[in-house]
Amino acid sequence: MSSALFGSISGSAVANVASTEVITIPLMKRGGFTPHMAAAFEAVASTGGQMMPPEMGAAAFLMAEFLQVSYTEVVIAAIVPSVLFFLAVII
Repeated sequence: MSSALFGSISGSAVANVASTEVITIPLMKRGGFTPHMAAAFEAVASTGGQMMPPEMGAAAFLMAEFLQVSYTEVVIAAIVPSVLFFLAVII
């Protein structure tokens, strides 16, 4: 959850993994997950956070500019896909 929330602020999956994996992966390994599963969870959460509102990186601002709509409309439109992404990951 923390990686997804941080990813929504940073807007970069790679930067998110590089900054949060130092804390989250050792915690998941201590919790009983194998190292490759912990790394996979971190990568998926960071990738999903990149498309989750409110930030969504620079792509949201570019979409709003190209489509000539407000930034708020882009954020509202991105809520459903991001929720579906994390729901699919959980399932």
